[in-house]
Amino acid sequence: MAENQNTVYLNVLIDTLRKKEELLNTLIELTKEQESILAESPFSMDSFDLVMNHKDEAINQLNQVENGFELIYQRVEKELPAKKDQIKTEILEIQKLIRNVTDKSMVIQALESKNKERLIMQLAGRRQEIRSFKATNHAADRYHQNMANQHQEGQSYFLDKKK
Repeated sequence: MAENQNTVYLNVLIDTLRKKEELLNTLIELTKEQESILAESPFSMDSFDLVMNHKDEAINQLNQVENGFELIYQRVEKELPAKKDQIKTEILEIQKLIRNVTDKSMVIQALESKNKERLIMQLAGRRQEIRSFKATNHAADRYHQNMANQHQEGQSYFLDKKK
């Protein structure tokens, strides 16, 4: 592979890692936004879903960037050790960016773990509300059925049975 071509590939790898770092920063911000939504009372499922959609888009872009990085890296990985001295600055830049990406990934994992626990608590609260609502509805239905069964044909609601 030509020297110039290696430099181009390495610059593309660097640009790809920078893009990945930007996307991870976006994911960190969106995850923090989720955290604040989960802390709100009352919990807004619509806001949470909106943030989830934005995160989904960012994750899809991140996957595309990652796939592109892998393809380019496979092209140059065999030649990198042989030209190590000539491309030392690019290799150091790539290593620094990989460390940054790894650190940001760890931050996202920690935030996601906290958000997962909060979401479980929110959903448990919602389930309890739904159960309570269903129980109340069921009791009201039984009451109305019971009252409807009390009335007999030919009997007025306004007259009592005492004579």
